[in-house]
Amino acid sequence: MARLQVRTARIEGNQDRIDEFEYFLEDIGRSLYGPEGESFRMLAEFVPRTRNLSALVNVSRAAGTDVAEDLRFLHSELRYRTGPQVPVENPDFKKDLAVLRYERYTQLLERPEVLLDKVPAALRFEVATLLGRGLSYLAPATARINAFAWLTAVGIPDLQGELLEREPPKLMLGREAPRGEVGLLRLLSSIRLRMGPGLKSYLEAMFRELRDDYRRQLARLEAPTQPV
Repeated sequence: MARLQVRTARIEGNQDRIDEFEYFLEDIGRSLYGPEGESFRMLAEFVPRTRNLSALVNVSRAAGTDVAEDLRFLHSELRYRTGPQVPVENPDFKKDLAVLRYERYTQLLERPEVLLDKVPAALRFEVATLLGRGLSYLAPATARINAFAWLTAVGIPDLQGELLEREPPKLMLGREAPRGEVGLLRLLSSIRLRMGPGLKSYLEAMFRELRDDYRRQLARLEAPTQPV
């Protein structure tokens, strides 16, 4: 009997590329939520499953960039910003190869005070006091919030969709995970800083700022006549 062959999106080669990204995604998940964060099943509770990463593979192929550079950046930022010595710039990042831009994230690392107006006035003194401890004080938390914001905007791979969908992947914007707010709260609770109401409000504002920045960039990629 002839073996039945099912034609799927895997023919485009994106599943093989996504397999290459598993190291970065699993390590990013572990940096956010510990060993259980390596599981896509667990992460899918907190960030959406989409085919966006596959769609970005196509975008990067057409533009001469490589979405692997974006994942490498997120991964190495988590390593550098949480290490004993924090570099001024990430020496591993080749920004010309990345699909998305990270200027807003870099600005928040270098000038964290720009988000103070997003914090209720009664809580700003607490945050200003913490910012006075130096840029490296909030850098580890900023790197983790940035990674979670990126995953919230882009999503983790929908592996079943990659194998079964016949249509080429398209960017899906604004999809929410079942327990996205719980994922953010759990991340905040694991940050090793004195988490008063002011800092909590500040980091929540940072998450929204970065998530919305990445969503806007994805929307512009979907409408390529607009500049990224």
